[in-house]
Amino acid sequence: MENSPAGSFPEARVAIQAAADWVNSELGGINGRPIELVTCITDFSIEKSQSCAQEMVMAGVVAITTGIDVGSNGSLPILEQNRIPIVGGIPANMVEMKSPIAFYFSGATPGGYGGFIGHAIEYLDASRIVLAHGEFESFTIATREYGAALAEALGLEVEVIPFPLFSLDFLPVLTKAAEFNPDAIVVA
Repeated sequence: MENSPAGSFPEARVAIQAAADWVNSELGGINGRPIELVTCITDFSIEKSQSCAQEMVMAGVVAITTGIDVGSNGSLPILEQNRIPIVGGIPANMVEMKSPIAFYFSGATPGGYGGFIGHAIEYLDASRIVLAHGEFESFTIATREYGAALAEALGLEVEVIPFPLFSLDFLPVLTKAAEFNPDAIVVA
């Protein structure tokens, strides 16, 4: 995803290009065949992600590596239908986390909550925690079904505070969080 209101992460594309260039120049490719990289930049829309998936199918790619594809609800059905596996760093949506063709190195927001909540308990001796999240399907599900459930199972009192995804004013979120008097605040 690049040049989107939600963020721009060109480093994912640049890094994979550098890796492919290195494998091709230093190792002679894979089994003597150079890596051919086909890129398509998503932009936080399902339509653009669908279009990129269709481009990959038409190009006959054997696998896809992703940075962050927030519109993956549109691309995954196409890739699953064509059995094109995805290997990536961070799944942005629940469809990626559940797909049998998707393989990620990160637990995304649910995995992050485990680390943040564990840190709050171990290092802050937290007993009350606020989980604030942008109103986006994967953040909402991760916060309610993973983060809050984990914190409650570990005996913490939890306050969940949703906020508009593209909000520039965090004062209402912080005010509500302060009213709860938390020992820790996690924002997704």
